[in-house]
Amino acid sequence: MQQLDWLGIPYLTRLRSVCVPPTPFFPEDRVHIKSSRFLRKERLETIFHPDEAMEGALAILDNMRAKELVENLLISHSHPSWICTGLRRQVGLIVPPEAAQRYKHYFFNVDLVDSSELKALMTMRLNSDTSPDLDEQKAAEALRSISKSDARRLTAMAATPLTASIMNTLRMGLLPSNMDISRLTEATRAAAISGALDMAVRGLPEQGRDYALMGKMMTEILESIGDPSNDLQEGLAKLSLDTDSHDIPTLKQLSDGAHTLSLEPVNITAEVEASE
Repeated sequence: MQQLDWLGIPYLTRLRSVCVPPTPFFPEDRVHIKSSRFLRKERLETIFHPDEAMEGALAILDNMRAKELVENLLISHSHPSWICTGLRRQVGLIVPPEAAQRYKHYFFNVDLVDSSELKALMTMRLNSDTSPDLDEQKAAEALRSISKSDARRLTAMAATPLTASIMNTLRMGLLPSNMDISRLTEATRAAAISGALDMAVRGLPEQGRDYALMGKMMTEILESIGDPSNDLQEGLAKLSLDTDSHDIPTLKQLSDGAHTLSLEPVNITAEVEASE
């Protein structure tokens, strides 16, 4: 877990024991074979020889708002292209998608921890060192209080990646176009009823009452916006009407026999004069 956020003396000692550079070590010299080989092995080349993606990652690191946004979207496993879209919309920072990948690799690789460790990490961020200075103590307490609503912490504490992704999209001022409210409400009702059952089995009726109330509220919402199963049934009914199974009438039946197989144009004017 310390690999993700801060080094710490124990982890730094272990890291130095397994990551030993050659002697002499010239990381800036591209033609020094041993140094270049070491950088490739440890995937550190772009640290000493930055490309456009690495410069973008460093720009994210220097911008605190960009850093917060990228880390939040990395926690919810958002696509690099979507992360860059968020940076452009929210921060005004334009970087290539590879910059988000490079930032993840060097500065915030969430693949190194599981969900429980990530939650613990977000909690540990709030527990800063106590300073003897009263002003610093007040600032730390205020930061600790407001950080409980930090987007990164809320995303890490989310029950599922789906809910985290939806909330992140809404925080960016966007409404997901493919979000089905009725299905989300149905899923919420199912989760609430399952929670009520669990509390009842465990002998905790008071907690179960809250779940039951939520299930009742979701049922009322479904009655007003429509049940997704009803939408499916209506769609199938419409489909059955559009595909009528009756026999298609023949050309003879439609024209009462007054039709011809000739492809020649009919001289209607001549026929009218002859009749007169």
